[in-house]
Amino acid sequence: MIELHAFDDPRAQARALAEAVSGAVGASLAAAVDARTTLAVSGGTSPRAFFDVLAIEPLDWARVDVTLVDDRWVPETDGASNARLVRETLLTQAASAARFLPLSPSSSSTVVGCPMSSRKTVMSMSSENRSIRP
Repeated sequence: MIELHAFDDPRAQARALAEAVSGAVGASLAAAVDARTTLAVSGGTSPRAFFDVLAIEPLDWARVDVTLVDDRWVPETDGASNARLVRETLLTQAASAARFLPLSPSSSSTVVGCPMSSRKTVMSMSSENRSIRP
Protein backbone atom coordinates (compact mmCIF):
# COMPACT_ATOMS: atom_id res chain seq x y z
CA MET A 1 0.00 0.00 0.00
CA ILE A 2 1.30 3.46 -0.87
CA GLU A 3 1.44 5.89 2.00
CA LEU A 4 1.47 9.65 1.42
CA HIS A 5 3.68 11.82 3.62
CA ALA A 6 3.33 15.60 3.50
CA PHE A 7 5.96 17.97 4.90
CA ASP A 8 5.97 21.66 5.72
CA ASP A 9 9.32 22.27 4.03
CA PRO A 10 12.15 20.42 2.21
CA ARG A 11 14.32 20.21 5.36
CA ALA A 12 11.56 18.40 7.24
CA GLN A 13 11.27 15.98 4.32
CA ALA A 14 15.06 15.44 4.30
CA ARG A 15 15.07 14.76 8.05
CA ALA A 16 12.22 12.25 7.81
CA LEU A 17 13.86 10.43 4.91
CA ALA A 18 17.23 10.38 6.69
CA GLU A 19 15.62 8.92 9.80
CA ALA A 20 13.86 6.21 7.75
CA VAL A 21 16.99 5.28 5.78
CA SER A 22 19.15 5.40 8.91
CA GLY A 23 16.72 3.04 10.61
CA ALA A 24 16.81 0.60 7.70
CA VAL A 25 20.62 0.70 7.45
CA GLY A 26 20.92 0.29 11.23
CA ALA A 27 18.57 -2.69 11.19
CA SER A 28 20.56 -4.28 8.36
CA LEU A 29 23.81 -3.81 10.29
CA ALA A 30 22.27 -5.22 13.47
CA ALA A 31 20.97 -8.30 11.66
CA ALA A 32 24.45 -9.30 10.50
CA VAL A 33 26.90 -8.19 13.17
CA ASP A 34 30.06 -9.16 11.26
CA ALA A 35 28.85 -8.20 7.79
CA ARG A 36 28.66 -5.08 5.67
CA THR A 37 25.57 -3.48 4.17
CA THR A 38 25.10 -1.49 0.98
CA LEU A 39 23.31 1.81 0.52
CA ALA A 40 22.56 2.66 -3.12
CA VAL A 41 21.58 6.28 -3.71
CA SER A 42 20.47 8.51 -6.57
CA GLY A 43 22.27 11.62 -7.68
CA GLY A 44 21.11 14.93 -9.05
CA THR A 45 20.12 17.96 -7.01
CA SER A 46 17.14 16.46 -5.17
CA PRO A 47 18.98 14.32 -2.59
CA ARG A 48 21.47 17.03 -1.49
CA ALA A 49 19.57 18.04 1.68
CA PHE A 50 18.86 14.38 2.50
CA PHE A 51 22.58 13.52 2.18
CA ASP A 52 23.52 16.43 4.45
CA VAL A 53 21.22 15.11 7.19
CA LEU A 54 22.04 11.42 6.68
CA ALA A 55 25.78 12.17 6.94
CA ILE A 56 25.44 12.97 10.66
CA GLU A 57 23.38 9.90 11.60
CA PRO A 58 25.15 7.76 14.24
CA LEU A 59 25.60 4.52 12.33
CA ASP A 60 28.50 2.09 12.08
CA TRP A 61 29.45 3.75 8.80
CA ALA A 62 32.71 1.76 8.58
CA ARG A 63 30.53 -1.25 7.68
CA VAL A 64 28.50 0.57 5.03
CA ASP A 65 29.25 0.50 1.30
CA VAL A 66 27.73 3.44 -0.56
CA THR A 67 27.16 3.27 -4.30
CA LEU A 68 25.12 5.07 -6.92
CA VAL A 69 22.14 3.83 -8.90
CA ASP A 70 23.11 6.13 -11.76
CA ASP A 71 25.84 8.53 -12.81
CA ARG A 72 26.98 10.61 -15.74
CA TRP A 73 30.19 9.58 -17.51
CA VAL A 74 32.13 12.68 -16.55
CA PRO A 75 35.18 13.18 -14.35
CA GLU A 76 34.42 13.60 -10.64
CA THR A 77 35.68 17.16 -10.95
CA ASP A 78 32.71 17.97 -13.17
CA GLY A 79 29.78 19.63 -11.38
CA ALA A 80 27.40 17.13 -13.05
CA SER A 81 29.10 14.13 -11.40
CA ASN A 82 26.86 12.25 -8.98
CA ALA A 83 29.98 10.70 -7.44
CA ARG A 84 31.21 14.20 -6.65
CA LEU A 85 27.85 15.04 -5.04
CA VAL A 86 28.05 11.94 -2.80
CA ARG A 87 31.64 12.66 -1.78
CA GLU A 88 30.89 16.31 -0.98
CA THR A 89 27.61 15.82 0.88
CA LEU A 90 27.00 12.28 2.15
CA LEU A 91 30.55 11.08 2.76
CA THR A 92 31.27 13.77 5.33
CA GLN A 93 31.02 13.89 9.10
CA ALA A 94 30.03 10.50 10.59
CA ALA A 95 29.43 8.97 7.15
CA SER A 96 33.00 9.72 6.07
CA ALA A 97 33.87 6.25 7.44
CA ALA A 98 31.73 4.57 4.76
CA ARG A 99 33.36 2.89 1.76
CA PHE A 100 32.36 4.49 -1.56
CA LEU A 101 31.99 2.34 -4.67
CA PRO A 102 31.43 4.67 -7.63
CA LEU A 103 29.94 3.32 -10.85
CA SER A 104 32.51 4.74 -13.23
CA PRO A 105 36.28 4.71 -12.99
CA SER A 106 38.04 7.92 -12.08
CA SER A 107 39.26 8.13 -15.65
CA SER A 108 37.31 10.50 -17.88
CA SER A 109 37.74 8.15 -20.84
CA THR A 110 34.52 6.49 -21.97
CA VAL A 111 36.50 3.81 -23.78
CA VAL A 112 38.04 2.54 -20.51
CA GLY A 113 34.66 1.61 -19.04
CA CYS A 114 32.97 0.17 -22.11
CA PRO A 115 32.65 -3.56 -22.72
CA MET A 116 34.95 -4.83 -25.46
CA SER A 117 32.06 -5.25 -27.91
CA SER A 118 31.22 -1.55 -27.66
CA ARG A 119 34.75 -0.12 -27.89
CA LYS A 120 34.84 0.02 -31.71
CA THR A 121 31.63 2.04 -31.78
CA VAL A 122 32.80 4.42 -29.06
CA MET A 123 36.21 4.84 -30.67
CA SER A 124 34.55 5.54 -34.01
CA MET A 125 32.20 8.11 -32.49
CA SER A 126 35.11 9.71 -30.62
CA SER A 127 37.11 10.09 -33.80
CA GLU A 128 34.18 11.93 -35.36
CA ASN A 129 34.19 14.39 -32.40
CA ARG A 130 30.71 13.46 -31.30
CA SER A 131 29.72 13.89 -27.70
CA ILE A 132 29.25 10.59 -25.88
CA ARG A 133 28.07 12.23 -22.69
CA PRO A 134 24.66 10.81 -21.66
